[in-house]
Amino acid sequence: MELAGPDRFAFDEIARMLIAANDDPRQVITDDRARYYGVELNDDTLLPRNLAHIGPMRIVDWLNRSMAS
Repeated sequence: MELAGPDRFAFDEIARMLIAANDDPRQVITDDRARYYGVELNDDTLLPRNLAHIGPMRIVDWLNRSMAS
């Protein structure tokens, strides 16, 4: 089963949100030619397929809940 949230983000945007939620001072640098497990990504590579179950929780809400624990 494939699950996804209602929002769409680039991979570097999600990384920025995650490190900000963890008060991590490191900077995310976008590299359009970087590889993810050996694969060069494009704008649609990590998006859910049409049959994915789209849940209501937004990533910022999930981060707030998971960081509060």
